[in-house]
Amino acid sequence: MLSIDNLNDGLIYLHCTACMSVWSDAASWANANKHRITRNPAEAKHIIVLGCQVTDMAIMNDLLVARRFATKYKTNTYISGCLANREDIELPKLPTDIQLQRLSIFRSDYTPIVDSSLVEYEPPYWKHPNMQLARFAGAYPLRISVGCVKNCNYCTIRHTRGPGYDLDPDKNTDELASYWAYTGVPHTPWALLVADSPSAELISTWCDLAIKYRFRISIRNIEPSEATKCADKILALARKDKLAEFYMPIQSLDKNILSVMHRNVDATLDSLGLIAKLRAHKVLCYTNIIIDYCDPETGKLIPDMSVSETLKYFDDVQWNTYWNGKFDLEQAKDKFKRLYPFYSSNFGDSLW
Repeated sequence: MLSIDNLNDGLIYLHCTACMSVWSDAASWANANKHRITRNPAEAKHIIVLGCQVTDMAIMNDLLVARRFATKYKTNTYISGCLANREDIELPKLPTDIQLQRLSIFRSDYTPIVDSSLVEYEPPYWKHPNMQLARFAGAYPLRISVGCVKNCNYCTIRHTRGPGYDLDPDKNTDELASYWAYTGVPHTPWALLVADSPSAELISTWCDLAIKYRFRISIRNIEPSEATKCADKILALARKDKLAEFYMPIQSLDKNILSVMHRNVDATLDSLGLIAKLRAHKVLCYTNIIIDYCDPETGKLIPDMSVSETLKYFDDVQWNTYWNGKFDLEQAKDKFKRLYPFYSSNFGDSLW
């Protein structure tokens, strides 16, 4: 696998098809290396697609985007982000003389992301044309933690994001101060805490810092088991109107599904009480659920709670389909056709 330092012979264009964690990693590096970045792929010697691998559909989308760039610009094209670390998934040969290559994750901790345009975002494949994506709009993406140590049996983030670690809150607050001084924020400062799976201790620290320094935060990707441990801190923040949005992936409300997923059933159901209290304080609360969950022991689909049922508790619900971790292009195509009939990409010939 190549390193970003191997790409020092020309300009780099960065394009993200993955989540905020992957995007902000690359954005921190890009802001530390602005002289190496171009916003125009036609000028680039190297095009990097920051990929996801949370589902087979996400992988298919990543590869289609990479093929689009390689075919159009006929230059060095790379897959980075989480997908690069899935070496069990073969990268396709392209209809050009360009070969996709893997590039390891790159980031620059504590570098203020003053220019978010250095990493372009691909419109989400799951976004309906009539759907508005306004989550966390206007918040500064503050990277506070990387990786996950949980053991959910449908997830590989603990492997694909690299060794987990927390960033130093003191250095993070210096980063915030530098960003706000640079941009001259005229309104109440607001930071989105970017983490793959933050601990209760880390979130508690940031609740205290937000109250101490009088800025708003949004909390993202905290597991129910961690949220219930620091519920008092989170509620105190909400009462002081310093918590804007709260994203907690519950994955299911069904006890049986939670159990076979190796998730904490009691903590998940208990966390719904916290959500109700936060919404009473006008905090927008979001979640994610898994649909089409297949019991890995029996191979049978387990009926799951619907999105409409989950919306009784949350302001918005997103979902991912369960898959067994073995990428099959034809199965991914079938899922797209069934679940996203508005998806407009041209499937065309096989990627292989």
